[in-house]
Amino acid sequence: MIVGYGISVSGSRDGADYVLNIEEELKGRNGDLAEELDKWGLTLEVRTVRGGQEAIQYLREAQNGKERIPGALIADLTFGCFTGWEVLTWASKQVGLRPVALIARVSEGDTDGIKLAQRLGVHRCVSSSEELVSALRVLEDFWSACVG
Repeated sequence: MIVGYGISVSGSRDGADYVLNIEEELKGRNGDLAEELDKWGLTLEVRTVRGGQEAIQYLREAQNGKERIPGALIADLTFGCFTGWEVLTWASKQVGLRPVALIARVSEGDTDGIKLAQRLGVHRCVSSSEELVSALRVLEDFWSACVG
């Protein structure tokens, strides 16, 4: 089940074809997501940061032109001390990040979490790998159409 308003991203910009992934623990250089997307045949570049504080630091640097602004931000809403909720709340208030697609990983059936995510402007809530891949395919197709 994919819940949300659908993903809409306007325009093409530097970095739009990569995903910023937030994981609590980095298992590999780019976490598990890069491997997961590769298995599904997605060619998106993945940049993984560890936890919410590192994500916000990275996004601030992107706003200042020191890093590329990602096309999508994936936040797990079950983080520890600096939660995915806090990252999404912060990101949703940043004018320079509004074109970034916000994707939240939620637990199956977490209707309260889904409603809160939608109020924060999250474009998609996903609860499985298949749903995440489906949402990222939409973005990949959009970015390909903008470049091609």
